[in-house]
Amino acid sequence: MLPAPGAGAVLMVAITPEGDLLLARQFRPPFDDSVVEFPAGLIDRDGESPEQVAARELEEETGYRPGRLELLAEGPVSPGLGSEYIWVYLAADLAEGRTRPEEGEEIELLRVPLAGLDAQIAEWSRQRQLIDPKIPGFARLAQEALAGRGAGG
Repeated sequence: MLPAPGAGAVLMVAITPEGDLLLARQFRPPFDDSVVEFPAGLIDRDGESPEQVAARELEEETGYRPGRLELLAEGPVSPGLGSEYIWVYLAADLAEGRTRPEEGEEIELLRVPLAGLDAQIAEWSRQRQLIDPKIPGFARLAQEALAGRGAGG
């Protein structure tokens, strides 16, 4: 059974043709601080599929349009705490568009070379920045998907 609108979300693992991972640093009120995370968004419009939301949210938050979206994973986010469900997409073959953040959203776009992701995460950790722990795992899953198709980005 799929969740009702507002109970589902999408997360995009966006990789540029140059091999950079696109991340966002965004203020999150529950933590009263900014969090480094993947671009993501809620499925909150009736009739929009997760894939449509992923494409829209990626451009809104990063300014990039995906030429290709590939479902990497889906499932409950935190089944012991709530009913939110998430779809995780690899976003590749990116083309530049324009950002269109929602009202009140302030997002800093971060481009991190995949080859240096572990070192960057370690540096952010040393700086005591909040980092979404899903980043390393989903980044590796996306790299495997790209490598399995002989694509570089």
